[in-house]
Amino acid sequence: MKRLILVRHAETEWHAPSGKDIDRLLTPKGLADAHNVATGLRLQNIIPDHIYSSSAKRAVQTAEVFRDVLSLTPSQLSTRDILYNPTLISFFSVIEYIPDDVETAMIFSHNPGITEFCNEQDVCPQVRLSPCDVLGLELLSEKWEEFRIAEKRFWFFREV
Repeated sequence: MKRLILVRHAETEWHAPSGKDIDRLLTPKGLADAHNVATGLRLQNIIPDHIYSSSAKRAVQTAEVFRDVLSLTPSQLSTRDILYNPTLISFFSVIEYIPDDVETAMIFSHNPGITEFCNEQDVCPQVRLSPCDVLGLELLSEKWEEFRIAEKRFWFFREV
């Protein structure tokens, strides 16, 4: 069985100094929320083998807080451009290529795509992920490449 944890990035500033959306940074509240949520996961021993993050600065910042709190190494965090402004296919494209030695994977991305992807899995009532919300699901398969066709079930939902 594989486990997937989906995280919407934490609260961000409205505008980046560069004027580019991809450069927006976390607010102090966003940094604190990310730390608190990651600490809660650590206390429940929910720790991924690998983290995949959107390349947007706010997603990477959130993922780095989780990585540090969960005592992962820098090599256990990878960025994927496809997770910025994601579609359903974006998530499948990342998930189906996760190495099978990864038992628990964590993905950091953005709305509306991450909420749509969570709801598309039909493992729990419809959700709307707010900043730093986390949804976990279990894949009843030993192969990530079978994600689309494998049975999935709800694992947990954590709101900030």
